[in-house]
Amino acid sequence: MNTLTRRQSALVTLARLGLVSTLMSCQPERSETQAPDNGTPAESVVTVQGRMPLPWPDLSEDAPVLGGGEEDVALIVAIQDYDYAPSIPGAIDNAESWHRFFTHTLKVPATRVALLEDEHATRETIRQSLGDIASMARPGRRAWFVFIGHGAPAQNGTDGLLVGADARRTPESLESRSMRHSEVLEQLEGTAAQPIVVLDACFSGRLGAQDDILEGVQPLRLVALRKPETAVVMTAAGADEYAGALPGGARPAFSYLVLGALRGWGDANDDGKVTVSEAVKYAQGAISPLVHGRRQTPEFVAAQPDQVLVTNAKEDGPDLGEMVRLAARGSRLNLNGDGLTLGELPSFALDEIARSDVLEGSEIGAIDMEKEREAEKVWARLKEATDAIEVAKLSGDPTGRKQAKAWCDLAELPDPNPHRERAHHACKEAQSFVEQRRHLVEAMRRDKAIVEQFLELKHRGEDDKLEVLKSFLREYGQLSREPEVIWVRQRKERLFSTGMTKVEGYHKGRWDQPSFYMDPTEVTVSAYAECVTAGHCSVPRSHDDDERCNYGWQGGDRHPINCVSFEAASRYCEWAGKALPTEQQWVWAAQGGVQERTYPWGGAPPDCTHAVIGVGGKPGCGEGRTWAVGSKSDGDSKDGIHDLAGNVREWTQGEDQVVTHGGSWEFFRLGELRNRASVAIGAEDARADVGFRCVSKERSEEL
Repeated sequence: MNTLTRRQSALVTLARLGLVSTLMSCQPERSETQAPDNGTPAESVVTVQGRMPLPWPDLSEDAPVLGGGEEDVALIVAIQDYDYAPSIPGAIDNAESWHRFFTHTLKVPATRVALLEDEHATRETIRQSLGDIASMARPGRRAWFVFIGHGAPAQNGTDGLLVGADARRTPESLESRSMRHSEVLEQLEGTAAQPIVVLDACFSGRLGAQDDILEGVQPLRLVALRKPETAVVMTAAGADEYAGALPGGARPAFSYLVLGALRGWGDANDDGKVTVSEAVKYAQGAISPLVHGRRQTPEFVAAQPDQVLVTNAKEDGPDLGEMVRLAARGSRLNLNGDGLTLGELPSFALDEIARSDVLEGSEIGAIDMEKEREAEKVWARLKEATDAIEVAKLSGDPTGRKQAKAWCDLAELPDPNPHRERAHHACKEAQSFVEQRRHLVEAMRRDKAIVEQFLELKHRGEDDKLEVLKSFLREYGQLSREPEVIWVRQRKERLFSTGMTKVEGYHKGRWDQPSFYMDPTEVTVSAYAECVTAGHCSVPRSHDDDERCNYGWQGGDRHPINCVSFEAASRYCEWAGKALPTEQQWVWAAQGGVQERTYPWGGAPPDCTHAVIGVGGKPGCGEGRTWAVGSKSDGDSKDGIHDLAGNVREWTQGEDQVVTHGGSWEFFRLGELRNRASVAIGAEDARADVGFRCVSKERSEEL
């Protein structure tokens, strides 16, 4: 197994410090350690020793191809943002990792894998999609169903509910807007395929130690679930337990760990095969030494526990022993392993604070104004304190100190203070965040000093130095306001002798154009995905939303990112230490400066030897979409810049509005392909025919 390097144990990104919501599917509230029930074996009580964000492997990176799923079918359902129930951070990340595992690793054809996320995952769509994959299931092959979301018991106590995205927290709505566990089994077991069901949800209906998914009613309790006849069913927790976040990581634990097991982490006997029992036992073994304050025992039901799920899976998993040691080290700082969400800490409704039983009757004369004035003072004091919390949350303070002070001030208010215990807990959480971030900043500053020394080395070339700067920004990029990170980003911007193309300026007569550097290709899907992973860019419209969009499309990594707005493109360039080109810069590069070419390649009329365009009613030179960047070298500019005409239009900043240049794969309009031609579209539009590239100022002579 891999061991964690010194750097891995020292570097903890702010995303894993919890700048995401912490209430996971059936996740417990943060509470003090509770003693196990009498008679409970020690190994069945899952505990988190400590609250340290842990460096779990990134499952968004493709595992080696295993194959074996060419005739399988799969449905993945993930609900991260419920309409009425608490959100489940990381659910979408897990789901998309499962999707890549099916399509890339097991080689299940993309047409046989369905993915439903958030508002698309209602009872009707889940049922319809189940029917679709059931109709495609083939005898002797496998039909996979993965659900990541909330669960609840049915009112009859003998069935479980997979809660739909639009379900309200009432018994009637849960029953009508959720998918029954028994329905899933009936549809899948009605085929001749082998159903494999992974449920990262629990049917206890519990959201925490003191909360249930049903609001204001006596909680339901599950008596028994229908046992499957042929299906393999793996669940995140027992019927009376609640499942939660990955210890030290902001994503659902069970679906993450089972997927890791199938990539090879769970191969306990090193025979290259991962069985049902091995996968679930791996999840049990990872959770049990790391979780604290809740009981979570992953379970499975299968006629053949040794049924093989994957073969030749050899990926090494994380060193769980080192994870435990890191968590224990974090417990000495009282850090929160499930991650602290400073932007999502509990807040109080004004009517809750103001509520006061001071009236003794319905007559005006019966109102005790002395009591009312005292209640008014209490109300004003609490309102001032909670307003301060809201102001702190909106302040954008990256250190967390303002929130820590606001919560601690509320906790210290004198009686009557009905929120003291809650505020005291939040105060400690915020203080822990502040402390952990301080350690991260200290580590960043030590590494920045190393980077400075490395840049001074004479025997190291610019490629090596650029890679060191990129590595630093990958690890500390979310500390974007710290001066050391700003300094490194600026240094990276100067080191563009490789990776960017210099466009020479000209200062004579009517010309006054400074030199600059331009990306030689349009920004690719894989490059944009790095920004998404770093937490700076939002996920764009994907291939699942519109088949013309490249994000999430199997095999589209080298294609230009499209379906992004002007703001999203700007954020990427900012993250990369660059900027979107002005219209003047773009035209200067495309026309070859003073050469003033009609098209980037010269004056010859456009065709598919020069650019990816629509010809004869066939978009994308007959491919029906974009091509990989740089595919049409005959259409390069004077400086060797690719695809300035065709493939995707490109965002630029005009004098008084945003405009696009270059034409696209979708249509053939001769005039739009000319270098000086522009098309104005709404800055908020995220169209399939629009992408972008970035520019940088001329490199400083000091380097």
